[in-house]
Amino acid sequence: MENSVRSQVTTGRDVGQADRREMENSVRFQAATGLQAGRIIIPARLSSSRLPGKLLLRNTGKSVLQHTYESAMQSIYSEGICVATTVDEIRKEVESFGGNVVMTGPAENGTERVAMATSQIGDHADVDIIINVQADEPEIKGPLIDLAVKLLIENPSDVMSTIASPICSLSQLTNPACVKVVLDHNNRALYFSRNPIPYPTLLDGPELLKSSFIGMLAFMLIGEIFY
Repeated sequence: MENSVRSQVTTGRDVGQADRREMENSVRFQAATGLQAGRIIIPARLSSSRLPGKLLLRNTGKSVLQHTYESAMQSIYSEGICVATTVDEIRKEVESFGGNVVMTGPAENGTERVAMATSQIGDHADVDIIINVQADEPEIKGPLIDLAVKLLIENPSDVMSTIASPICSLSQLTNPACVKVVLDHNNRALYFSRNPIPYPTLLDGPELLKSSFIGMLAFMLIGEIFY
């Protein structure tokens, strides 16, 4: 299916040492195929309908944004990482912890902001894949990012990938903060929603346990555009 999103459903074991070795092997495969590494771009804004200013919250001494940035740096595929924003407060925060930041124009969504930043950065000689990591994912793991990149390496006809994890509780299923995804038998994403999908008449039984979307998309870079 052209321009669809291929998804990897993952569990806790996917971020262990064995999987790290698998990612390292995949890097060697990447070199053999001629594909280059990826660049991580974190689109960031202060406005939020559920928790305004959450990216600058620092209950641990570091902001949510800094935790996300440092977690994303664990990816072994990344040739670079930056935050894309229009907000001066975000720029100052990123510069305060030594991160890279690109100021973009107004954007309708995070994907559009990532595309703007990609065009502004310009030099893509060593980058084939752009990885969009949501700024409010402080606990995201580098090996998870690498899994999304690996999907594109192993499925060269695909142009986008993401990661999902099983939903294991009714409270998670009904929580609108948890984005749900429906996959087909080839693990291609069919539909995303904050509501349970398909919406049940009775919330009961293991058959209702779906997969939840993890805040990250990887795009195959084709010229200067995203498909």
